[in-house]
Amino acid sequence: MAKRCAKCGRFFPDDHRVCQVCGVDLVRADSVFLPVPRVRKLLAPKSDGGQKHLDSGSKRDHFKEGEAFETYVANSLFPKPRYVVRHMTTTRSDLKGRFIESAQDPDIRIRDTQTGHSFWIECKWRTDRSIKDRKLIICKSKAQFERYNDFQNEHGNEKVYIVVGFNGKPEAPDTIYRIPLSDLEYPWRYLDTLEPFRRSSTDPFDYSPGRLR
Repeated sequence: MAKRCAKCGRFFPDDHRVCQVCGVDLVRADSVFLPVPRVRKLLAPKSDGGQKHLDSGSKRDHFKEGEAFETYVANSLFPKPRYVVRHMTTTRSDLKGRFIESAQDPDIRIRDTQTGHSFWIECKWRTDRSIKDRKLIICKSKAQFERYNDFQNEHGNEKVYIVVGFNGKPEAPDTIYRIPLSDLEYPWRYLDTLEPFRRSSTDPFDYSPGRLR
C-alpha cells in the first residue's frame, strides 16, 4: 500500500515515513482525504522573463525545478571532459525513518581536470518571487546558511560556491550569479550588489587555482 502526503498529495512507497518534499509525516493513501484541486488559471505575464504565474489555487513543483536546475548546472556549466562530477548530494533525507545527514550538504562536488582541484556547488533556482525589500533571498533559512558555512569550515581546502539561476526556466535561466560562499555575509543579498557576480548563462565556467569564473 502506497503512502500519500496530506499536504502536497504526492505518493511514496509504503516504507517511507516522511514526505521528501514537505517534510510532514506520511499516512496510508486510503486514509487521506484531499480536496479536488482547483482549476489552474493563468494570469497576465509579469516581469519574470515572459513566464506566466499560476494563481494561489495551484502550486509550482519546487522539487522538480530544483532538480532541473542542478542538472543544467552540472551538464551545461561544468561540461566534460574539463570537469568531473565527483558527487551529487542525495535528494532523499529519510531512509526508512533514519535521517540522512549528507542530504544537507552542498549539491555537487566538481573536480577540475586541469588543476586537479575539487570544489562544491550549491544550486539555487530563484524567480522574482524570491525578492523581498530589494533583497534576493538566496538561502531560505538562517539555519541552512549556517550549515553551508559549517561545511566550508570543515572542508577549507575545497571552496563552496553558490550558483543562482534567476528567472527564465530552470533548464534555461535568464541570469546566472556565481557567489563564493565567503562573499555571502547573510542568507540574502541586495539586488544592486549582485552585478559583480553575474556571468554568462550559457558559457561553461572557467577555473583557475582558487577561483571560479
